Amino acid sequence: MTDNKVSESNVVEKTTVNVTEIRQRKKKSSIYMLNAVWFKPDNGEALYRKYMKVVGPLIKRVGGRKLKSFVPDRQVIGEFDADLLFFVEYPDWQAFKDFANSSEYHKVAYLKEEALEKSLLIRCVRPERSFWS
Repeated sequence: MTDNKVSESNVVEKTTVNVTEIRQRKKKSSIYMLNAVWFKPDNGEALYRKYMKVVGPLIKRVGGRKLKSFVPDRQVIGEFDADLLFFVEYPDWQAFKDFANSSEYHKVAYLKEEALEKSLLIRCVRPERSFWS
């Protein structure tokens, strides 16, 4: 059992690198879930809009938020034909797991299955350094 109380024996000096703390901080960093979806013919898009209306509040409840959506316009390099792309930001990995494992989510997950022919979900994090500078 680990004692989480602060005492003289477990205080870390500011100049000391605390590997456990760094790992915990990384675990608590925001994550971005890239969603690419392919709608089923006929009413797939309408069903997916219904699904998103229902899961939106569940995502907010764990501290997440949907970022902007994009519709792919034209392939320039490579092959990719998704109908919709968007990111959802979560405060950390645990928040995403709380959302995805909640009983409320499991009650409405069938809507996603009915709406989509295919989907791709990729967990992303921000790089340590920008690639733009």
